[in-house]
Amino acid sequence: MPAQQGRVLKTVLLLTSLTSLSGATAAPAQGALRINVGGPDYVDSEGRRWSADFGASSGRVERARGPVRGTRDRRLFKTSRWQPAAGPVLDYRLPLADGRYRVRFYFAELDKSAFRKGRRVFHVRMEGRRVHRRLDVYALAGARRALITSARVAVRDGRLDMEFVPVRGNPELRAIEVTPVSGGRQTASAGLGGSAPGAETASAGSAGSAATTGTASAGSGGSTATTATASAGSGGSTAPAETAGTGSAASGPPGVPVGLAGQAEGPSTVSLSWQAPQGPAVAGYRIYRDGVQIARQSAASYVDSGLSPVTRYSYQVAAYDPQGQRSARSDPVGVTTPAAAVQGSAAVTLSWLPPTLNVDGSPLTGLAGFKIRYGQAPGRSDTVAKVPDPTASGWVIEGLSPGTYYFTVIAYTRGGLESAPSNEVSKQIVR
Repeated sequence: MPAQQGRVLKTVLLLTSLTSLSGATAAPAQGALRINVGGPDYVDSEGRRWSADFGASSGRVERARGPVRGTRDRRLFKTSRWQPAAGPVLDYRLPLADGRYRVRFYFAELDKSAFRKGRRVFHVRMEGRRVHRRLDVYALAGARRALITSARVAVRDGRLDMEFVPVRGNPELRAIEVTPVSGGRQTASAGLGGSAPGAETASAGSAGSAATTGTASAGSGGSTATTATASAGSGGSTAPAETAGTGSAASGPPGVPVGLAGQAEGPSTVSLSWQAPQGPAVAGYRIYRDGVQIARQSAASYVDSGLSPVTRYSYQVAAYDPQGQRSARSDPVGVTTPAAAVQGSAAVTLSWLPPTLNVDGSPLTGLAGFKIRYGQAPGRSDTVAKVPDPTASGWVIEGLSPGTYYFTVIAYTRGGLESAPSNEVSKQIVR
């Protein structure tokens, strides 16, 4: 960057969102982004923080009444954003550092007029690629039941673009969860019944519900989406029956599931996903924690709940075919759960869109990090928190006492140049 250009260009929406959580000091996983679509800040049953709705440029917000089954977090499914018939396509534009992510979409059909298959059908696109084709929430989960779908995506331009394209009726979304894929390792199922790369399974309800419904996106290839039913826990499985025995000697046992990956989703929850093996047909999978079977199901992903904080767990998966033949177990994958939230303080989560240009419009180079300035009066920045990471798009300010706080963000380069402050946002901390 030319030294004469002085300050780095302050891009619009440098500060794009701000969320608050009273009674917790534990920060979310670096790079994780959770949005309560159409609703306010929210803390779920696992202690995870969901920001108030942001990032949408279209759609209408709505709050529904009535029950929502299959989830401990009913409030998360009560608000939504939907696309009116004459409106632009429902979309979200979220600032994210470049990298690979797993995105979960939260749905529930709560509108009585759509309690029939085919009444609300839409495609889901990320970064210009279709990841769910002809998604029909009611057909997959029924009325008033939580449905969670997921897919992988690679972000290369500092922003995640999502679109919900109508086929019939009005697309509707209730929450978005974005988590990084560590080390470039795939954390998605290879799909059921020929789904497109990047598509994962969907679960109707969170961990602990009686049953889940899985779906694989057909992607852009034009094939039809498929469904499967799976147990969410160790009891009451609705997966295909498995019987011990040698099965058919002609086909042989199924191969070992590959690509097993796990991620802690909270102090007591771990999510697992893997790829189906090549070769003979697979009817389902056995999931093992620390060498002990904990579940049997047909979907290639699993959520393990009721775990202890700050504990390392080892997981393996084995496949079985319709004749009951079992594969060997996969290589183990270790996951450590984070600490639980600590009572007695408050934290604020900030998100922003990093600048990419200088004030003269030339590409920005040498970005070194960000400075968060905040205080308890407008325009006053008594405290500065330094974020020495040029790829950061968010940060958590902890240890705040009750009161109203005002925040701005400044970008700085390795040469010591600084941008003008971002727009100022405020947040009230209430015990």
